[in-house]
Amino acid sequence: MVKPIIARIGGKTKLADRLISKFPEHRTYVEGFVGGGSIFFKKPPSEIEVINDKDVDVMNIYRDVKKVEAFVGGGSIFFKKPPSEIEVINDKDVDVMNIYRDVKKVESLSDKEFQPNRKKFDKLRKQTTFRNNKERLYRNLYLSLVSFRGDRQNYIGENLESDKRYKNVGVKFKDQKQYDQFRDRLKNNNVTIHSQDYQKIIKKYDAPDTFFYLDPPYSRAESNKDYKEVGVRIEDICRFLTGIKGKFMMSYDAELDVKKICPKFNIYKIKTKYESTQKDKGAYEVDEYIITNYKIPKNNLV
Repeated sequence: MVKPIIARIGGKTKLADRLISKFPEHRTYVEGFVGGGSIFFKKPPSEIEVINDKDVDVMNIYRDVKKVEAFVGGGSIFFKKPPSEIEVINDKDVDVMNIYRDVKKVESLSDKEFQPNRKKFDKLRKQTTFRNNKERLYRNLYLSLVSFRGDRQNYIGENLESDKRYKNVGVKFKDQKQYDQFRDRLKNNNVTIHSQDYQKIIKKYDAPDTFFYLDPPYSRAESNKDYKEVGVRIEDICRFLTGIKGKFMMSYDAELDVKKICPKFNIYKIKTKYESTQKDKGAYEVDEYIITNYKIPKNNLV
């Protein structure tokens, strides 16, 4: 199965299998806060899929991976065959052929370095204009890979530059086979990418055969400064979800009295593990809540 495209605070890698197994039948699948895509990349494709996150830079990673296929792949026959004395390639699609023309002018992601460097991090963090999708993709990947807890705002620090976790950082974007897994999953015509407010997305796609998975910023996200912008409260989400036509599942931390905040929905407790941000400490166990508007047998969430 495909791993998350980037690490994000609150990612669901450790819970993905258990959550996905409890998804109801649906035609349209919608994620309102997709983040690094722990669930999206692991679940089987649905007939129609929508991924959304209000962080435009994060969603540009998805858009650019979908477009920048020829920098690490594409042209499967042409690139694998031995060179001929004279070679001609053609496609009536001008945009496709412009990719090949651009490849002659720019370097591949396989030549890019993702090793942590504060000077490079600070420079890329300030960059707002880009020559092409590849340049934007590299910038956004780099900020995600070498930032503290994947927050894209704060550098990991010089003390972690030689840590084993960063020895092969970015390798999955330099290896064609791994990169193709992301690209192939995203280039499906049934996948739509948005960077809007979650309420607009739910309103747009709500239907009896739609299933929403929501993993919003948790209760301490604002005080911890986990994201550039939060502005989302569990009270508002539960209120907004009341009366929707489709089914939903929402993940949330156990810091608040969610049963009191969201009394109209089914609430289940599930155990997971968080990774410590301290170099010498491992994972530790915590409780999280699963909130739904459909029933799940309690003994099926272990």
